[in-house]
Amino acid sequence: MTLKKRSTFESVLITVIVVLTLALGIALFAGRTKVQNGRLLIQELSSLRSGVSLYRAVNGRMPETLIELVNSAYKMGESERPYLEFKYKDEQGAITDPFGNPFHYDFKSGWVSSTTNGYESW
Repeated sequence: MTLKKRSTFESVLITVIVVLTLALGIALFAGRTKVQNGRLLIQELSSLRSGVSLYRAVNGRMPETLIELVNSAYKMGESERPYLEFKYKDEQGAITDPFGNPFHYDFKSGWVSSTTNGYESW
């Protein structure tokens, strides 16, 4: 093998190794993000459902919307506390899950669920 062919072969081999390493890293990162969003979704659903239950216990009725739950507060001793503190909202002000989709709230039952495909039954 001549020196020129050898350096070309080595360059191609190094390029292939770098591309495979990058592809594997991106795939692992994407999978990890989905798992982390799933865990965060479980916490958020629990928090929303607890907030609905607290609102019902204090007011004797279900909140009409999740926005009402976020914007309302109750008295506890001398302080006033929100039923729910929530960070994620879309442009219209709807509360969204970690995947960026709005939550579904059933006013009659008080059940909160995700609208993200694959997570609707959580």
